[in-house]
Amino acid sequence: FNKVYSNNNIITIYMPPHSSYLLQLLDISYFRLLKQVYRSFIKLKIQLRFSYINKLDFLEAYLKAYQEIFNSFSTARIYLFNLEKVLSKLNILLATPIPLSSRGGPLIVSLILITPYIVYQLKQHAFLIKKYLERGP
Repeated sequence: FNKVYSNNNIITIYMPPHSSYLLQLLDISYFRLLKQVYRSFIKLKIQLRFSYINKLDFLEAYLKAYQEIFNSFSTARIYLFNLEKVLSKLNILLATPIPLSSRGGPLIVSLILITPYIVYQLKQHAFLIKKYLERGP
């Protein structure tokens, strides 16, 4: 998931919990539409007595489907980077931030900024979080 996004310069700003069904719509609508357009294009070429489909023919079919594919992104609530549009979709709750020094200081910052990649790091993070929660606010 993350590798595909990074390879295509897609930045995930926010993904609400339990929202994968919204993204699944994109996958279903994109590939289903591409197959339908390609099939209809092939049928048309067969009716016109073409014996093969080259890359340019495929691209022609793809360009016809592009606008509908682009619309499927909007259906899945994925937009080209437009800050106003993105921010208008987020539910931002304004709150006064808790100063770091009163809540554990650099420990919490390091937990937020470092993603555990191996089991040892994950266990270490879990241990530090438990200690932090035991200490309380």
